[in-house]
Amino acid sequence: MRSSGSETITTEKRRSGTPALAPSGTWYPSGSPKASPSPAKAGVYSFGMVLLEMVSGRRKLCSLPLDGMFLFQKDTEFQVQGYIDDILDPRAMAAYYSNKTNLAIVKRMIKTALRCLHSAEARPSMEEVINQFEYYTAQSYLPY
Repeated sequence: MRSSGSETITTEKRRSGTPALAPSGTWYPSGSPKASPSPAKAGVYSFGMVLLEMVSGRRKLCSLPLDGMFLFQKDTEFQVQGYIDDILDPRAMAAYYSNKTNLAIVKRMIKTALRCLHSAEARPSMEEVINQFEYYTAQSYLPY
């Protein structure tokens, strides 16, 4: 554990299969909290975790239910449709479902986040992730 002000952060896995928060504050996949393939790939993984935390409305991954944890561990790029209600923040679901553009953007965010959680070999680079978001923005009818 390390102390950050009055907050204590556990850096070890809480239960089998749970990603760990390294002392640097970076999320690492389960089974490799200390031996990341590269800092860039670890950064992409962390970015995916942050995206999922944003759309799920949960501040810490360890607060997710076990089945949700398993979902984030799987290669679910083509299974997002069936799980979107399980991932989305229930407080924001009405806003997502009332506007097709919002829902499409959030689905794309989830797909991108899940790609970031793939194994290091299958994980995209941060440049690919940024290009994907730029493509999504160009394809969406955003008001700006």
